[in-house]
Amino acid sequence: MDTVYTTFSEGTFVLFREVTELSVLLGTTYLTQGGIRINVSTFLYQSLILSSKIQPVILPSQSQYTAAGLTATLIGWGLIYVSTFGTNSYSHWLGLDLCVVTVMLVREVCCVSQNDGPLSDVLQQVDLLTYSDTECEQLLYGYPHAHNICAGVPGGGKGQCSGDSGGPLLVKGVQIGIVSWAPKPCTEQDYPEVYTEVSYFISWINRNIA
Repeated sequence: MDTVYTTFSEGTFVLFREVTELSVLLGTTYLTQGGIRINVSTFLYQSLILSSKIQPVILPSQSQYTAAGLTATLIGWGLIYVSTFGTNSYSHWLGLDLCVVTVMLVREVCCVSQNDGPLSDVLQQVDLLTYSDTECEQLLYGYPHAHNICAGVPGGGKGQCSGDSGGPLLVKGVQIGIVSWAPKPCTEQDYPEVYTEVSYFISWINRNIA
């Protein structure tokens, strides 16, 4: 696979990104310093040395169901606010002081326009709530798929933004989601965010890491 792509609403928006533009960052809470950065195209062929700062994340079982209303923690280095008609819509991130213990897929810094707000150089975290598939499909007009899971807060103001793509969504230390997409501007009221549902792909993951 040489190209990663995401399609929004039947061809109206397609984002193509070469695999060589994506990397995995491990063992640091800083986006631009420390840790180990490995290109996605070679990641599966490299051995990792585990340490106090690099540990495998716990995965769910295949097709494991995640109930609505659970507290889910999102972490990432994405935009800490976005400019909206001359004002700043803050995502209200909370600083993370713990070491990175999950493998995160991150975009290079240059891939995000600084005109849309600054990236955080320090890893951030925020607590959200999971949504039922039915509620998410209703609120987002049916665009989420069977392999998606949604999270957010009804009042908005907290959640993922540009630069968080590929980051983990965890419930009690288990990674249930991977940041995929959300309505823009970020953290809009009444619109949950969409994540790839990890439990949908456990069999595939096991086949490719065995």
